[in-house]
Amino acid sequence: MSAAGYADEMRRIADDIAALAAASDPEAVTRRLYRLYQKASIAGDLAGLAEIIAAVDDSITALANPGDLYLLKANAAFKLHKLADVDSALRAVPSVYDSDEGRLIRADLDFQHGHYQAAESGAA
Repeated sequence: MSAAGYADEMRRIADDIAALAAASDPEAVTRRLYRLYQKASIAGDLAGLAEIIAAVDDSITALANPGDLYLLKANAAFKLHKLADVDSALRAVPSVYDSDEGRLIRADLDFQHGHYQAAESGAA
């Protein structure tokens, strides 16, 4: 990504975050947290990723179906190499654990733990 492309993407993300700041419906809350995750992830902001995990924890109880937030939490925890937290986020909701995204994250976890055959078969 070029410097201009990076700046444009970060500006779009910041605009989305600002537009969603006052929203309280579940879809907007989830989208805002995802955009915050993208911003921290793209910028390599480890403190921002940790803040995302805390914000997800605060928001999970307010949503009737927080599955997407658990996936977001698992991804943020993975970037911080908090592997036990990744597993716990995936196991919090069975549909998350069994989802395609959950399966791919579990394969990445298997790889990190040196279970290469399980990682290969889990990612297939």
